[in-house]
Amino acid sequence: MEIPREHDGLPSVYVIPGQGDTPAGALRNLYGLSRLSRAYIDETLDHIEAALRDNQFAFDPCLIRNVLLEEKSTDSIPVGIPQLASFATAICVHRIMEWQQIRPVAIVGQSLGEIAALVCAGVWRIPDGVRAVLALNSAFRPLEGHGGMVMVSASEADTLHLLDQVGRDDLVLACVNGPRQTVVSGPNAALDALMTTSHGRDGIKLHRLPIPYPAHHPALHAAADQFMADIATLPRDTFRIPVYSAVARRRYADDDDLARGLADCFIKPYHMPATLDRLRSDLAHRYIDLGMSGGMSRCIKAILPDAHVYAPTRTTSPVRLVQPTQ
Repeated sequence: MEIPREHDGLPSVYVIPGQGDTPAGALRNLYGLSRLSRAYIDETLDHIEAALRDNQFAFDPCLIRNVLLEEKSTDSIPVGIPQLASFATAICVHRIMEWQQIRPVAIVGQSLGEIAALVCAGVWRIPDGVRAVLALNSAFRPLEGHGGMVMVSASEADTLHLLDQVGRDDLVLACVNGPRQTVVSGPNAALDALMTTSHGRDGIKLHRLPIPYPAHHPALHAAADQFMADIATLPRDTFRIPVYSAVARRRYADDDDLARGLADCFIKPYHMPATLDRLRSDLAHRYIDLGMSGGMSRCIKAILPDAHVYAPTRTTSPVRLVQPTQ
């Protein structure tokens, strides 16, 4: 996996997306590119599986590996596995980038992606990140089947206007991914009303995401409080790499209450354009999407048309991995 030549010399920014991607075969291309890429992925997944065993994971820990390396039907993937797979993908790609001698100048975490961002930044270890994802899954479990999220091909302003037309107070703008991509969150009845009255109106397309609960919704305070309590005692180190929260729309500080910040992802919206705006400078950046599908790289390109973007999980080019200096 060779970084494109036009990216040489550019400072790198990792972007780690949240929920909504399908994990099936997400690491398959990268795993098959070389012996070294397989070794780094296997080693990282070994660490994650060990952490899952230590936490008495309800499923076979090898399920994460099987889902990421094989083409499986999304219908056969249990709830909670996509979240762990998303975390695992980001950490695997980060490890390979490290061996490419690429050190990011910043990491943008988007919702669930903030957990992996903290691991990549050295604040948490892999087992801590696994515990945080398991805590997130546990907090959301009572909400499974009671709502969800819908992607909307519209601007933030048009989406808010659409919500006004639907007239449901329990339907909220949860995410702004780009100039013409947002996500709406709410209970099932509210989402049904949105889909029935709005799909195709004014050229707006709606797509129900594979998330079985509403997230980034102000009604989720109880779940947010449970999650915050579960991760509050995780040991932490100082930031070796700056991390920006797409929910807080700013850089985390060493004295921030990270448990509170991550819990805010349950109840507050995130805004990628505003977050990337905090990173802008006269110096060009190379944005590396650590997600499972490369979808965030397309959003970044829509926000910053001149930006250099790269999605390692989507690459089919030969791998050029740099051996570490002894």
